[in-house]
Amino acid sequence: MEQLHANIHELENKLVELKEKYIQQKSTIQKLEAENAQFKNAVLLQKQQRPLEYDNQKINIILQQLIHQPDKDIKKTLERYIKYIDQCIALLERSN
Repeated sequence: MEQLHANIHELENKLVELKEKYIQQKSTIQKLEAENAQFKNAVLLQKQQRPLEYDNQKINIILQQLIHQPDKDIKKTLERYIKYIDQCIALLERSN
């Protein structure tokens, strides 16, 4: 009978330890989820800023190409770029 009480007491102690460990892990998970959300927001902000950098590089490439084109081709190329920009603006307006 004493052995049974000792085993029950040992199980109770293990349950208390498991409960404490569960509470600690739950707290850790919540902290990590909050940190993960912050990182996701930071990445999103970086992605939103990168297109501007990319666009500047792309604009320089486009300008270099335009310099070496005849006048007739420049007009067609500019019209194509304007159409593309209009499509991008429409896409952005729909996403907001």
